[in-house]
This record gives sequence, C-alpha cells and structure tokens, in this order.
Amino acid sequence: MPQPDEGTSNSSVQSKSCMGQISCMSIITLIVVSVANLLLLLIVVLETRRRCNEGMFDSIFGERNEEYRINSGKQLLSLANKHVEYMGQKHMAALVIIKYDRVVLMCGTTIISPYWVMTTAHCCELVKVYPPERMKVVSNAAAWREGIARDVDDILRHSNYSQKTFSHNICLIRVKTPFQDKNEVPAVIAGAGYKYQANTSGATLGWSSRMADHDSDEIYSSKVILVPKHLCMAPQKYRLDETMFCAKYLQSTECGYDTGGPLIQYNIVIGFVSLEIDCASRVLPRVYTKVGYFEDWIELVERVKKEKIGVTFRDKM
Repeated sequence: MPQPDEGTSNSSVQSKSCMGQISCMSIITLIVVSVANLLLLLIVVLETRRRCNEGMFDSIFGERNEEYRINSGKQLLSLANKHVEYMGQKHMAALVIIKYDRVVLMCGTTIISPYWVMTTAHCCELVKVYPPERMKVVSNAAAWREGIARDVDDILRHSNYSQKTFSHNICLIRVKTPFQDKNEVPAVIAGAGYKYQANTSGATLGWSSRMADHDSDEIYSSKVILVPKHLCMAPQKYRLDETMFCAKYLQSTECGYDTGGPLIQYNIVIGFVSLEIDCASRVLPRVYTKVGYFEDWIELVERVKKEKIGVTFRDKM
C-alpha cells in the first residue's frame, strides 16, 4: 500500500493554518472597523446635538443680545419704579437648561463677582443630570428670556448639603465669560458678622409668577419681615439649623417657583429662598439660606480652586 507523502501532508496542514489565520485577521479587522464606525457615528450624533442646542439658545438669546444690551437699562429702571424698592434686580440672573425642545427656567441666582453666581445646592442637584452645554446663566434684562446667556464653566455644591433637611443649601456657579455690563452688578453679600435681627424688613426678588399658566419672564419683588426662629419652626415642622433663617411676606404676592431668589436688606444680599413653600401665602414664613454663615466656605473654595472669586462681604448694616 502506498504511503502518504509527508511533504504533501505538512503542506496541507500549513495551508489550513494559514487560511485560519487569515480568517481570524479578517474577523478582527471587521470588528475594529465596525467599532471605529460606531465611534464615528457617536461623535457625529453628539456634535449634531451640541450644535442643535447652541442653535436653540442662539435663536432665543443670540439675536437679541445686542438689542437688549442697549435697552435693558431702560427696562430695569422701569421695573424698579414699578415693583422693586432696591436696585437688586441688577444682581439677578437665571439658571436655565435646554430640556427637549424648549428652554426651561430652573432657579434664580445672584451675581456675586465677575465670573460667579450664587444659588441653592438644591438647584444644582436638579441640573447635574444635564451636560454643561445644556446649561446657561442669563442676565442683563428684567425678563430672563430677553437676557444675555452665558455658558456654565463649573458648579460647586456645598459638600454638607442635605436633600432631607436642606441644611447647607448653597452652590456656586462659574460662567465662562464675565459679567461686565452696567446692568450686571455683583451684589454685596452678608459676611460672617452680619446680624440677622427679627422684625426687620427686606425685599425678595424672583422670576416666577402665577399671573399666567407659565413662568413669568419678569422679575417680581415682595416686601418681607424677618421672623424669630421659634415662630418659624412650629408651623413649618422643619428643623432649622444655623445655616437658615426665616422671613414672612408683608403683602399678598403672585409669586410661584422662585428657589434661589435673593433676600436683600440694606442693599446687602443676606439670603436666598431655600425651601419651596407657598410664597403667595402670608401665613407661613419661608426658609432662606443664611448667606453670612458661608463666608468661610467661600474663602475655602478660593483656596482649593486657587482662584480669587472676588466676593464683597459686609458685616454691618
């Protein structure tokens, strides 16, 4: 019986091995190309989404910016004469986001330096699920939809903030371009030595209103009086700590959702709305974040960030 040719057998084995290697390499190449295509598609989708978001903001704010940069001073003066006893509206800004196909007001903020605004940690918690390109800080007008929109650069929430008790309810937001118009004025804020005295008056500012079926575009203002701590805790059933204080409205108002809106006393921002309790009611006091408590924290942020925020504190009335 003829014996199999050993050389032919080895050649056949080598050929099959080579074909197997080629097949494996083809499969690997196909996988690599497919993954690369998927990554390219993802990049294209994300870039298209970013441009759409920018286009939406431009359509709402961009074309109007120069017009309202010119006219906003007149609007703010008119508003002050009608509604606001303090010129605190020049300190006001709004944090907004793109949600689906519309721009949504999230909360009020206060301009505290050329690059920074201050608001509640609660508000920062609400927006943290959105990418930065969907967030804007809007200022320079009496109506936030007509203001100048700035990109958000950084968000710093107090590490001790509690969603259960609303303790340490403060957050700082940095914008990429500075507030520098005459109608964008950093507020003087209460320092650690500021005396919060019961039965003294002030004024709150906010964007939201119940005068329509949607959030009002314009700032509103209401007079308030600071309330002793024991009179605030009983009806609210909240535990107030050293980071909070209370104030009560002196007149009926049409306000609605206005978290982050500042409380101004003697031209100093001493707090901002912390708990979202019915602000149209004259029965229940409202809880505010005590800004003066956080002077040390803001200075700590400066040391950690190695950046001078540039806040002006004032201890005395």
